[in-house]
Amino acid sequence: MLRFLQWLIRQDAFLRAMKPAFGRFHPFLPAHRNDPHATWRALREESPIYRSRMMGTFVCTRYEDVFNVLRSPDFTTDRSGVAGVKLVAWLNRDRPE
Repeated sequence: MLRFLQWLIRQDAFLRAMKPAFGRFHPFLPAHRNDPHATWRALREESPIYRSRMMGTFVCTRYEDVFNVLRSPDFTTDRSGVAGVKLVAWLNRDRPE
């Protein structure tokens, strides 16, 4: 499964086609991998707390926001309800003998 995901990330045409689903923050595009600082800078300026529907999470780009989120009991790391996480769990399930 991991090799398949690594291969898929290297397929630029597939990643460009997925851009609308990811929105402005697409961490798997070659432009982001080559210069992630430009992406983070743009996010900090335009949308410091960005909601990524594809990843099922919020992306915090400012130190103060990250600090507050990590200290607050109101936030969780449980992403078991996210579609992508469910798919990976299903693909990695134990199959009957």
